[in-house]
Amino acid sequence: MRAMGTLYLVRHGQASFGAADYDQLSDLGRRQSVRLGEHFAATGVQFDAILLGSLRRHAQTLDGIAEGLGLSAAQRAAALVRPGLNEYDSHAVIAAIHPHKLEAPTSPEQYRQHFRLLRDGLV
Repeated sequence: MRAMGTLYLVRHGQASFGAADYDQLSDLGRRQSVRLGEHFAATGVQFDAILLGSLRRHAQTLDGIAEGLGLSAAQRAAALVRPGLNEYDSHAVIAAIHPHKLEAPTSPEQYRQHFRLLRDGLV
């Protein structure tokens, strides 16, 4: 009898929210992804397959995990890219309930307002 497998769902590391290009990891996001790979290595986790979305922050997260886990370049290259795993378009979600253009948030309150609008748009 075969043992049942385990599915690990990993969200990308912290992205560069508020930066000109959000689709990249922040320094913290990079460290988070490497640390997750180190955790997987320390606990003996191995993967039969790796799937990821097509966004840059997804690939950067996998790169960090691969580094921490000690995956070879060939193992990293074998990951399957599936655009259907990409996130929703947050700008479109917010625009559906808030028709006016929002400026990039620069204060904690503006960041909270952004996420409140996003939450409300997803309900």
